[in-house]
Amino acid sequence: MLTASLIVALVLQSDLPKWQPPPGEESAQERALIDRAAKAMAAGTGVSSVLSDSYYDEVRPFPRFRDLIRLNAPSGEVTMVTPQEPGERLSLTFKLGKAGQTIYAYHTDARGAYGKNGVHIQANSGDDKYARLFAYVKTGPDGSATLHTIRPAGYPRGELPQHVHFRVAPVAAGGDEIWFSDDPRLTPVARERGRHSAIIVTPLKTSQGWTAAATIQLRER
Repeated sequence: MLTASLIVALVLQSDLPKWQPPPGEESAQERALIDRAAKAMAAGTGVSSVLSDSYYDEVRPFPRFRDLIRLNAPSGEVTMVTPQEPGERLSLTFKLGKAGQTIYAYHTDARGAYGKNGVHIQANSGDDKYARLFAYVKTGPDGSATLHTIRPAGYPRGELPQHVHFRVAPVAAGGDEIWFSDDPRLTPVARERGRHSAIIVTPLKTSQGWTAAATIQLRER
């Protein structure tokens, strides 16, 4: 039986193009927005406040904005979506067991899209470089970090399970995707396909949304 959230996702996906172009040169308005974000963070505004502010939605794909988020990555937790972002809320904790590691994470939205106007961004490693929903966060003293985000949807008309991409630096991680055990697309065939790169977590539903935790094994590069 289709759940309400799955029905909504299918409706949102119905007319979504597969590709959208990457961002081009910054317009005067986009440049001003990124400059404003830089000034705000220099004055002490946290990354979570910037990423949860819909004012900056249009500049999320731009490299200069993304560099600002990376250079100001908070420790312990980060909010990477606005309150208006459609989708079920998710708090995803990465347990690395090592403090001071930087996690880059990105994923699709409730439509299964990385871009505002397309499922994928049409460029070399386009989704990795320009995904709309992204964040950088550092592990805290206990070696963990939490993303406050939404549950991603699988690609429209695809078979790949819901997933969150991530990378760790400077120590590499033994995996690069988070999958969810309750996802209908997580078939035995999918599990076998992802066994070398995917870490499967069991999400728990709370009154505030979903929570999940992933234990990440680190390895020297």
